[in-house]
Amino acid sequence: MACSSDSERIWQTTIPNLSLRHPALRQGLLALSALHLVSITTSSRRWEYLDTAPPSLRHGWLMIVFTFGYCLVDCENDIDQPEILNEFFDVFRQTRWLISIMIPLLGRVEAGELGPLVKPEHSHPTMPDMSRLVVFLLHRQNHIEALQDPAHKEALYGSVIEHLSVSLKKLMEGVEPKMFAFCWTFQVSAGFLELLEAREPFALVVLAHYAVILHHLRDCWWMGDWGTRILSQIGNSLDSEWRAFIGWPVDSTECSIPH
Repeated sequence: MACSSDSERIWQTTIPNLSLRHPALRQGLLALSALHLVSITTSSRRWEYLDTAPPSLRHGWLMIVFTFGYCLVDCENDIDQPEILNEFFDVFRQTRWLISIMIPLLGRVEAGELGPLVKPEHSHPTMPDMSRLVVFLLHRQNHIEALQDPAHKEALYGSVIEHLSVSLKKLMEGVEPKMFAFCWTFQVSAGFLELLEAREPFALVVLAHYAVILHHLRDCWWMGDWGTRILSQIGNSLDSEWRAFIGWPVDSTECSIPH
């Protein structure tokens, strides 16, 4: 969960100490621990750990913890595994709700002993900056779609792409992805989620580019290969013409999509 050595110390000492005084935080840590245990065990009792999490959900801000943990546990041997894009849409909604609650509190958090959790460290580029070219190509295709279809929501897509460009730029600059990865889901309009749920091809293309950011969180136990699984399903959902527009995400993540 930590983004730096300072934030790691906070997770190891400060937050557990605070949880002794704040029941909601204590329940959150217990729920998070239960989800972690589920993710690392293959025991037939693994779901008993998960069963300890739901009571904590009476505190709304913990819902996202449970949602992510439930979605990202390896369920390949379990029945009724949710479809990956539907998982993402559920997380998308809850992330938007959670961040709307957190934003007014960030100033207080930053000024207090938990400040390092929300203060990005100085970073250096870790990969070639392709963000400008990628964003340019998305904007160009957005305009082409608008010329071909008067019903195409060019302004909505344009805003979504611009917000994505900010996140991609941070990724290219080497900023820790945990610091910004989920901001995009809050910044885009609810109308974009409707387009995703309708499986609009261009919306899925944009989401495929966002999956690159999620891929850079793959070493986190609560994320794993979720980004590439999302990208893989998008690739399988698109026809060959649209699949041509997700070449950069596929190459960047080394995701395998059957032709």
